Order: sequence, then C-alpha cells, then structure tokens
Amino acid sequence: MNIEQIIRTFFSSRFSEATRRKYAWWMVNSLDENKAKDETMERLWEESLGQIDLQTLNDLEGLRSKIKEDKEPDRNTGRRNYWLAAAAIALIAVTALTTYLIHSNLMTSGDEFVHISVPYGQTKQLYLEDSTSVTINAGTTLIYPSHFSKNKRNVFLIGEANFDIMKDAARPFTVETQSFNVTALGTKFDVQAYPDASTASTTLEEGRTQVEIVEPDTKTSGMKYIMTPNQNLTFHRGSGEVALTEVNANRRLSWEKGNLIFEGEDFKTILQAFERKYNVTIICEHIERMSGEYYVKFHADESLFEALDILNKLSHHFTYKQEENIVYITPVR
Repeated sequence: MNIEQIIRTFFSSRFSEATRRKYAWWMVNSLDENKAKDETMERLWEESLGQIDLQTLNDLEGLRSKIKEDKEPDRNTGRRNYWLAAAAIALIAVTALTTYLIHSNLMTSGDEFVHISVPYGQTKQLYLEDSTSVTINAGTTLIYPSHFSKNKRNVFLIGEANFDIMKDAARPFTVETQSFNVTALGTKFDVQAYPDASTASTTLEEGRTQVEIVEPDTKTSGMKYIMTPNQNLTFHRGSGEVALTEVNANRRLSWEKGNLIFEGEDFKTILQAFERKYNVTIICEHIERMSGEYYVKFHADESLFEALDILNKLSHHFTYKQEENIVYITPVR
C-alpha cells in the first residue's frame, strides 16, 4: 500500500478523536520529509469542502510550531497553509492529549514504533515480538516498539485492549495510559482508557498486576495498587478517586466475543460503546434526563436497533431515529 492509499484509507474510515489527533501529529511532524504525502494532502484539500475556521488554523499552527521548534522554519508558506487546512479535514482538536503523546517517553525515545489504529465497528488481534497476544477494541490505538529492550516491555494504549502476556521475569510488561500504568510479569488483563470517558479501568483475569496512578494533579497520583484475579480497578479522572472491586473478569472481558456488558454504567458510557461497536454517531438531546445506573448485557449478534430497544425498556424511555450514519435519541418527557 503506497502513501496515498494509506492516507486516503485513514480519511475514509471513522476513527476516535484521539486517534485522529495522533495521526495529525504524524502528518504535521513530517511535512518536509515526503513529497508524495504533500501531494496527496494537497489533492485531498482541493477535493474537500474546506470547512474550517480561523481558530482551527490557529490551533494547528500552534501545534506545528511546538513540535517543530527545533527544526528550520518552512520556506514555503503556501504549502504550510494547505497542510494545516488539510489536517482540519479530519476535525482534529488540539488538546493536552496531543502534547502528552508528543512529549511522552514512548514518542521521543528514538526507537522505531508501530502504530495500530482500529476504527469504529472493528476489533483486531495481533501478537507482539515477545509472543504476547493483544486483542484491540474499536476506536483504539496501540503504540509499541518494533523490538522490546533487554529490561522492559512498554506499550502505550489509547482506548481498550485485552493483553495475554508472555511470561518473562527479566522484562516486566507495562501498559501505559494517560491515567495509569499497568505492569505484569505474566498475566491476562484488560485495560480501558478511552480519552473521552470520565473513567479509566483495568480488570485482571489471571496472574498479578501492579497499577500506578500517573495522572498529574490528582490526590492519588503516584499511588500503587496490587491486583489479584477477578478484581477491577477504576480511576475517576475528575476526582482522582480509585475504586478496587471484585468482579467476574471472564464476563467483564467478553467484549472480545462481541458482547457488551454494563454493570452500573451511565447512559452516556453505553452510547459511547454503541458508537464504537456499530460505527455510528449517536446524538442524545437532554441526556441528563437519562440519569441512573444500568445493568445490562448485549449479545454479539444483536443489531444496534435491537440493543436500543432493550435499553429503552430498562429505565427512562426514549425515541430514536437514524439518518445515514447518525442516530438521534430523544428522551420521552
């Protein structure tokens, strides 16, 4: 697949907002390194509607200046402008997460890294260099070195994935997220760290893990927790609170089989999971009316409308309609 096919494939698929931010970093950070990339983005820009505003351009220009501050300035202002506009095609919002990724150890260590991004509506299984098995959920990006070092195995996760770690006592395996790091010697566990969610969590199925909170400016930052099988650790991003509870790990991790299981989740969390699984955008007006905790399991073979019908019978009622790839939900008064 050549560079133009790669870029066009990305823009034709629906990825999470965080994935688009990381992809924008790759595009903008290597503006002057690939003529084919420049030409492809110029054609995409000319083919697009160009629906951008001044703030978007200013934000992207600020990002570009930050990540290229040690390089020579551009000599071609025209090309710079269309590149910034072309990046806006993907509706990329420049946020703190972008800066975190760019300046994290994983992005600046000088090693070669592999970026796997799974769009909405899909899952993917792969094996890392050490034979560790990873099943990646929809709307997720996994970043990992092409070759692990002699004393550690670190990967970075945006989204959700199940890890079945190959035992190697000399090289601990660590999954880094924006909120916490999960370290294991040999075990099976799940990590869920979607950037648009209010919580991040990890569930242990086999072995033992150590979880270290790394989210800055929270009361639990720096704290470490040892987990045993059938435990779930949930980190609340707003308050910094940590909850360690007993769960059925096998049931909780059955999303690998296409199931969706919610135990005490709110309505917004369920809709976000529907978006990832069914590759749709869901808009719910007055979502605050759908308050409460939901306990429900959706099977792999259930359609979106079947899942919505089940959800509609649980507590608050609503109507819904679909227009192309957008589902509109309206709570019943």
